[in-house]
Amino acid sequence: MPRRRSTTTRTSSTPTTTPASGHGVGEATRVLPPTRPRARSSDPVLTFVAPAPRRAGATASRWRMSYRTMDYARPPWLVFASSREVYGHPESLPAIEEAPLLPVDVYGRSKVEGERIVEVARRNGLRVAIVRLSNIYGSTCDYMDRVVPAFAHAAVLETALRVDGHEYTFDFTHIDDNAAGIVALIDLLAVGEPAPPPIHLPTAHPTSLRQLAEFAVGLADTRFAIEEARPRSFDVSHFYGNLAHTREVLDWTPRTAIDEGLGRLIEDSRTELRVQHHTEAAL
Repeated sequence: MPRRRSTTTRTSSTPTTTPASGHGVGEATRVLPPTRPRARSSDPVLTFVAPAPRRAGATASRWRMSYRTMDYARPPWLVFASSREVYGHPESLPAIEEAPLLPVDVYGRSKVEGERIVEVARRNGLRVAIVRLSNIYGSTCDYMDRVVPAFAHAAVLETALRVDGHEYTFDFTHIDDNAAGIVALIDLLAVGEPAPPPIHLPTAHPTSLRQLAEFAVGLADTRFAIEEARPRSFDVSHFYGNLAHTREVLDWTPRTAIDEGLGRLIEDSRTELRVQHHTEAAL
């Protein structure tokens, strides 16, 4: 088998312009010229195409990717991280992967568009697996305005905890379980198995925000107020997923219950806060 030459990526300050083609983009597109030397027919070719700005200085907000591969002993593979947000408000629960994709916000719509793009690449030879993640939690490096780290942080600091929509229910999945599921999917692709249809990684156990707040109070062994507020109109209100397909394809089952995972996060947050205080005192 001939050796493959490595290629590099470069951009051009004078991109060529071609008409847009059938993707709902009504303006010309800027095409990055290929790297020299040109890739041979056995090499994968990735082409990124962005809509040309309507005015000078505008940001090209949409990208298209086309993929071509020929005569590859083991075609490259890709795992696309999507989200349960693609389902929007599921018609029935627990949600299955074949449920209609009806996102209700920009984030969900962006994930649906991402899935569409990689499905096009799949039809052109790229081995693509789509994994839909569900309310990941478990790291102190997470955004503090996300619900689980926000509750853990409030429990550690003993501050009032505001619950927007206490009856809303979600499928909280620990980061360790998500990592194990993604690794199982990668292992499947790495040995040459066909990429499965889109798959999600839920626990199949719904937890209401009220339950989550009560867990935080009990696990932290502290007293702080739980303030119930009106639900936000733009949120999905209920979700939990069906685990049957994931178990069948990946032999994967989540191992971390929400109370265990939240307890670990609270302890990690306490440890991090103590280290921060000691560091500040030493300065």
